[in-house]
Amino acid sequence: MIRLHAVRNMAGEMGQISNMTSRYFAPMNIKSKRDRPTILLVEDSPTQRIVVSKMIQELGFNILGAGDGKEALHMALQHQPALILMDFDLPLVNGLDAAKNLRNTAATSHIPVVALTGCDSQACRLRALMRGVVDYIVKPVAPEQLHSAITEQI
Repeated sequence: MIRLHAVRNMAGEMGQISNMTSRYFAPMNIKSKRDRPTILLVEDSPTQRIVVSKMIQELGFNILGAGDGKEALHMALQHQPALILMDFDLPLVNGLDAAKNLRNTAATSHIPVVALTGCDSQACRLRALMRGVVDYIVKPVAPEQLHSAITEQI
């Protein structure tokens, strides 16, 4: 019973997000799904991953998902996404270390990494910049902020 309630709430949240993003932004006008830029979303929270993925898809981008920093490094090498949105607090390899590793690897150094985190302190922002993060989004994610961060980098 609890799970059914959570699924209904999540579906309601996704519907609200759909309405919010469609009010503010028009999706990219790209005909083929194959021609759309791909974004790698690295988030260990299933709820956050669903919510942010829906926003990204409604903006017209393809999306890949990873649940930890180690998987993100592998997927970035394999798929070469146009952008990586990465949480800081991840299992196995944290987001800051993964961002630094991506920046220091020739095959992935060109991929912009945008932090997606609950940490709003100046110290967190500074640590992110020092590891090669190009932009910083504080959770909860606002559709306008996500759209702006993505379009500035792609």
